[in-house]
Amino acid sequence: MGLGTVIKTMENAGQFVFRCEANNSVQDTGRSSDTYLTVLARAATVKQAENKIAGEGTDVEVHCNVTGIPDPTVIWRNVKTGEIIEGNLLKITSISRAQAGEYKCTANNTCGVDSTMVNIDVQYPPTITSEGYTIDVSEGDSASISCPVLGNPHPTISWYNGNETSPSTMINTNNTLEFPETMLDDGGWYTCFAKSSLGNVTVTVQLRVEKSVQTTVTSLPKTTTKVSTQVVENTISATATIDKNCDERLDVERRFPSLTD
Repeated sequence: MGLGTVIKTMENAGQFVFRCEANNSVQDTGRSSDTYLTVLARAATVKQAENKIAGEGTDVEVHCNVTGIPDPTVIWRNVKTGEIIEGNLLKITSISRAQAGEYKCTANNTCGVDSTMVNIDVQYPPTITSEGYTIDVSEGDSASISCPVLGNPHPTISWYNGNETSPSTMINTNNTLEFPETMLDDGGWYTCFAKSSLGNVTVTVQLRVEKSVQTTVTSLPKTTTKVSTQVVENTISATATIDKNCDERLDVERRFPSLTD
């Protein structure tokens, strides 16, 4: 180490001014010109941003706290859609359920990059997705009826037989109403009641069970009729007396020899 050399660990980022002063018995104190030292710091998230829970339709703000020299560039990115929002402040006006999910804050300068992740949970009351639909099945077939409702937080589901939601008509509290093997008596209306801390809705669904028709096909035996034909040969004998002259008689005998005496 030479004279006048100072080694110091810089614990903080920033700009610092150094000046060297020297004196001896011959000369009064001499001063050097100022020396400026800039200590750069890695871009960093000072505090992990907290996850947010917001009601649908409300405004949401999340601030990304970063430090760094030179000043970092800060952006927010919607992880699901890739949408970029510039600046430290993430502000969403009248947030919808489609905008729920993870958002990443990234700080970047010439010294490095750092980031943090925030999850925004958008809550909304139970909402009907399909109003009053009908399911048709044949007797003996299985049937599955789901409650056509969405909600965040997820609502509890109760099924009732008929259009009323009284305790005496409650069937079960499963999300889906199952019929492993339907009977004609299973046909009718069923009511789904969905409830959460944000509200409740009621949906009525119809199950129609059609009577199965059995078709019997009877095969008739084949009848084969055998017809036999009997040929009867009859021999007819005839005798003729020909009173003609000899020439004519001889001619007849030649033509019909069996008729001659």
